[in-house]
Amino acid sequence: MISSLINSLFSKKPKRKRLTYEDYIIRSAPDFNKLSITAVNDIEIIKTLPLEEQLYAQIAALIKEGDIEAVKNMAIDENVLEDLTLVRFVNQLGEPYAAIVYDSYEVWQEPIVVEVFKL
Repeated sequence: MISSLINSLFSKKPKRKRLTYEDYIIRSAPDFNKLSITAVNDIEIIKTLPLEEQLYAQIAALIKEGDIEAVKNMAIDENVLEDLTLVRFVNQLGEPYAAIVYDSYEVWQEPIVVEVFKL
């Protein structure tokens, strides 16, 4: 009995599935429930930019205007500890969306969807 208890304590635990970037996006997006998004497919990272309040407003305005190319062409500062990433994806029905994702280089920080836009 004791040996089976010891064996169970030291036996290999099943490996947890490693989360993908798509998994983090789905987990962190409160707007997905409102938009009935249950899957993120064909994700494309458009651009990663430094976290700046003025820059966020500019990025959101460009996305709302449908000008994702302008975001792609923005100059960036590579030396930042927090950033915003613009991603484009399609939902489970093939409908196109864009999202702004916040990320930090803190080890414990997972990417967080800040805003979702229907394209």
